This record gives sequence, C-alpha cells and structure tokens, in this order.
Amino acid sequence: MSSVDNSKESIYVKPCNAWTSTLFFYKLAVPLTRACAKIGIHPNVITVLRTLLAVSNVALLFLAPGWIFTPLCSSFIFAFSWLLDRVDGQLARLTGKTSKVGAFLDDVVDRGEKVLVLFAFAVGPMRYQGMMIPALVLILLHYGGHWFVNYHLGKLYNQDSFFQTDKKYLGFFTSFEECLVMLVVAPLFYNAYSILALWVLAMALFWVDSLVFPGGSNLPDEKSTFQKMGESADNTEK
Repeated sequence: MSSVDNSKESIYVKPCNAWTSTLFFYKLAVPLTRACAKIGIHPNVITVLRTLLAVSNVALLFLAPGWIFTPLCSSFIFAFSWLLDRVDGQLARLTGKTSKVGAFLDDVVDRGEKVLVLFAFAVGPMRYQGMMIPALVLILLHYGGHWFVNYHLGKLYNQDSFFQTDKKYLGFFTSFEECLVMLVVAPLFYNAYSILALWVLAMALFWVDSLVFPGGSNLPDEKSTFQKMGESADNTEK
C-alpha cells in the first residue's frame, strides 16, 4: 500500500481540457486514480490494460460483425478504455512515476486504438451491413481533416497547452468530442446509416470548432473536479 500526498494535487490537474472530459470522465477518473495510487498500481499497468482492451475491441468487431450487440459492446469497451486513458496520466503525475517510456506507450495506445477500432468497425459491422466503402471514405476524410488542422492551422493540442493556458475548456467540439461521438455514441445505433450520419455530424462540428473558434472556449474559470476534491480533502484533514 502506498500513501498519496494530497499536496501533489496541482501537479496532475489539467486546468484546461475538453469539456466532456472535465464534466463527465474526470468525475470517474478522480476516485479511480486515487484508488490505484493507494494500492500501488503502476501507471504502465493501466496502459497495458488499455492495450488489452483495444485488442479485445478490434477482435470483437472482426469476429462478430453481425452480432446485434457488437457495436454496443464496442462502445462500452472504448468508453472504459478512454476513462483509463485519463487515469494513467493522472496516476503517473500523482505518484511521480512519469517517464518518457510511459508517455511514449500512452501516446502509441491513444493513436493506435482509435485507428484500429475505426477501421475494424468499417471492415466488421459496417461491411456486414454493406456500408464498408462509405465508412472507409469517411475515416480517410476524418484523418485527412486532422492532418490539415494539425499541420496547417496549428489547432490540435499538445501536452503543454493543457497546462499553459488560462482557458477552462479547449473548445466546444474538439477532437475529444469528435472521438466520443464516433466511437462511443454512434455505435449505440446498430443501423449503419445512423452511424455514418453521426460520424459526418461529428466531423462537421469539429471543423466548425477548428475554423470558427481556433483559440478554444474562454468560458468562466471554474475549478476542475480534481481541485474541488483536493480542497475538500484538505479541509477535512484540517
């Protein structure tokens, strides 16, 4: 059992993040992060678990494309993996176990999981419903759009922007929200046309956010979930 130093709260708090992460995922990530720290789980263990979830998700989409519950299960697996993505970074900063290897592995899993699940979805359930080509075209447009935004608009967010900013949220529909709709919300609808329609909507909203609000949203400066819980813990100790 390892002790958790509440004085480190400010180290693993991200003052600026996607609003979906701040309002929803972090509310679950905070207690899970602290629980993992208390029992001594290493952040890389969480990353390995995310890798196993990604492999399981891809295998499910490939091997059971016609099962009516495949998209639903894929949605829940990805959502849980996404939650763990918040946990491993927070856990590394909270416990002081950050490393270049851990950061590299986390980045590989982040990028690889999304790519593999999207393409597995296209050649799995979408192919089963005769919509593989439209799905592949949208995926290529999706990554082409991100490449353009990243290298030509300078909009996508690096790690420093999470900490070196006075904004509360990165934007109203960032790549986080786009990913949420495409891989968590859309799969809840088994019909291929509904899924593709939600993909198009998510991509369109991402472009609106990137082109119209390139600086992100400067919303009221509220304390993050981490800060609120940290202050609550400090007041209890006093």
